[in-house]
Amino acid sequence: MTTSENQYKQSNLAARLFELMKSLSEDEQRILLRVLEKRLSKGKRKHERESFFMVIDYSTEDRMYKDYIQNISAGGVFIET
Repeated sequence: MTTSENQYKQSNLAARLFELMKSLSEDEQRILLRVLEKRLSKGKRKHERESFFMVIDYSTEDRMYKDYIQNISAGGVFIET
């Protein structure tokens, strides 16, 4: 399939989607928008994670642990246990 044929099929697909969306009521459009936004955001992190390694000692209540940080982001760290 050539690039122009592929672009034509994609534009036809988009046009068909727009036509279907326009035929929905405003409430149905809002529901569809929420579903699509939720689906696209699944699995996405708020902050990018970077590989990072550091051995750490930490405690919870009355126990001590020694593990390591596996990765880090602006939102926190992942401690391998």
